[in-house]
Amino acid sequence: MILRPLADGDDAELLRIHRTPEVMRWWDSPAEGFPWDEPEATRLTIEVDGAVAGLIQFSEELEPKYRHAGVDLFIDPALHGRGLGSEAVRRVVRRLIDDLGHHRITIDPAAMNIAAIRAYQKVGFSRVGIMRLSERALLVGVHDEETHEPEAFRAILEKARVDPASASILLAHRPSNLSVPEQAGISLQLSGHTHGGQFWPWTLIVKRVHGEFAYGLNRFGRLLVFTTSGAGTWGPPFRLGTRSEIVLVRLETK
Repeated sequence: MILRPLADGDDAELLRIHRTPEVMRWWDSPAEGFPWDEPEATRLTIEVDGAVAGLIQFSEELEPKYRHAGVDLFIDPALHGRGLGSEAVRRVVRRLIDDLGHHRITIDPAAMNIAAIRAYQKVGFSRVGIMRLSERALLVGVHDEETHEPEAFRAILEKARVDPASASILLAHRPSNLSVPEQAGISLQLSGHTHGGQFWPWTLIVKRVHGEFAYGLNRFGRLLVFTTSGAGTWGPPFRLGTRSEIVLVRLETK
């Protein structure tokens, strides 16, 4: 298998694969200009035995205080069952961690896409839970410093026009001032920052500061909060009593 940048000659074959029923079930119809329609994402052609076999892409949040990346892909249905998806994700994740410095990586397959979920779990993604989405869902991201002052944090979420009756996800670096997103009607907050304490005695200090929200999935009123320990480290490059992880978030429509 080879992962390489998109080339002009890849268009026709990637469109053919994208339009197969097995791929369109999860990716919908190709957008106009595909595969060049998302310049903000890094897209790579998956090549097997000299032929185009699929596409894998990743997007990055580059703000140093809350770096994270997301991954997605599709494989030609004729090649399913050979472990190509797992291997492609493994290589991209390794690049994101080792070369690009990410410590939080997410992937969000549909809850019914069991084959994809199994492939991602083989690579090391852990299941967080199922997010049930209505037809309209909102994704909001805030800079770390914007969450320090509750009033400024609240003003940002007001501009996002959060509808409490619809699903919404907030990406916030640290699990703090949780009353603000809870009152705004956010459904789920995804955070990091704590590294789970990384090593003793910081594990005790982190739990003292963040309480139950130092790690894992917890509830603050109507707000679900998931805090990951991340794939990387802060300061000394080791862990003791904690583990690195890549988080898998499953989204399900209703």
